[in-house]
Amino acid sequence: MRAALDRLEEAVATRNVGMDADFEFHLGVARATANGFFATVMETMRAPIEFGINLGRSLSLRRPNRHLERIQSQHVAIFKAIEMGDRDGARRAMRVHIMDAYNRMFNGPDAGNLLKPSSIAQDGDATMTFEGE
Repeated sequence: MRAALDRLEEAVATRNVGMDADFEFHLGVARATANGFFATVMETMRAPIEFGINLGRSLSLRRPNRHLERIQSQHVAIFKAIEMGDRDGARRAMRVHIMDAYNRMFNGPDAGNLLKPSSIAQDGDATMTFEGE
């Protein structure tokens, strides 16, 4: 996960799609659950998942860099929670990440603003919340 996260950071800095690194990061998260079902599903559905990642990240490149930075901060929050062994924090961070991706894909590029900017901690803390929580 750390290597994929570093490659994602490089993709954000150079404004590249980073689809492979994004998939590998999420596959690493699936493996970290110690539930083989998650990794198997990720690997079985690799093509459609990669399509979605590629589409989402490609569209984000058309927006100001803060969009990719927000996505990257979500990845960092997930990684840090897993690294600390904080299952609940990792679960919350992943839910935020999935809901933000859903909103960006189905409700438009600014729909991710449903996340309060102040709730995305600068240090990658997994304390993100949705508006209205």
